[in-house]
Amino acid sequence: MRRPKGKDVFAIVCCSCSWMLAGFYFFLHEPWQEEISQVRSEEFEEQQKILNVENFMNAHRDMNEFSQETAKHQEIAKKAMPEELEQGEFLEFLQRLALGKQIELVGVVPQKESQERNVTVLPVQVKLKCNYFQLLDFLQGLQEGDRFMQVRNARIHSDHGNLVCQLDLAIFAMK
Repeated sequence: MRRPKGKDVFAIVCCSCSWMLAGFYFFLHEPWQEEISQVRSEEFEEQQKILNVENFMNAHRDMNEFSQETAKHQEIAKKAMPEELEQGEFLEFLQRLALGKQIELVGVVPQKESQERNVTVLPVQVKLKCNYFQLLDFLQGLQEGDRFMQVRNARIHSDHGNLVCQLDLAIFAMK
């Protein structure tokens, strides 16, 4: 058997190194890169979960404060739609609002109450004499009130420089 010369040894070593490098790349490096990218995506998902929990904890740091805030929101909802119609309080609110806006409250006529799903509805017909700006103030006052109500219809006509408005309102009670 003949002994390999320097060029042959160099070629064999280069070829072996190339095969080893290719084997390392395809059998070790590529699978590791895929696993590293998968681990990084899992790490990102876990960091998002931790961030969500921290955000929730920061938003609700003090449970006493959170329960007070919740109670306040429930009280506002109860005022907006009480369990009973509280017709007298609503009519008093209309009268105070009209007087505050210097509007002549010609008439307030509650209609027959009805049931829509689990909500009691009381239609109220309100007749006013006012000018344009007073009417806008009155409607804004209705909207800013604590009680949820709906303007179902409005009929407006002019009478000697004043507006005569008939509003069909509805107030609600949740049983």
